[in-house]
Amino acid sequence: MKQTFEQIKPDHKVKAIASCLLGFISIIPVFNYILKLNEVKFFFRSDYLLYPSIPFLNLLGPFLFPILGIIGLILGITGLKSSKRIFAILGISFSIPGIISAAFLFLILHFQ
Repeated sequence: MKQTFEQIKPDHKVKAIASCLLGFISIIPVFNYILKLNEVKFFFRSDYLLYPSIPFLNLLGPFLFPILGIIGLILGITGLKSSKRIFAILGISFSIPGIISAAFLFLILHFQ
């Protein structure tokens, strides 16, 4: 009696979801810089509150967030084969602007 084994194809759900999260995280410095640049004020009981700075952005931001964007892009491309394809597409669409804007912000802040 012969036994046949079917090879189970892996589902890359985790890669697609991780791509979406990493892509979203890679856009954070852009929002932080834009809000600081425009000095956005929030109304809270008739008081002005400035947007609080995220402390580790100054130290790790130029290095960490573009790397997270690149990892998110790679995971998004490999996650396109999964059942959670929409998360992979969202991850790619968040990661690409995150990488481009991080490079643009680096050039702006470096040559300012």
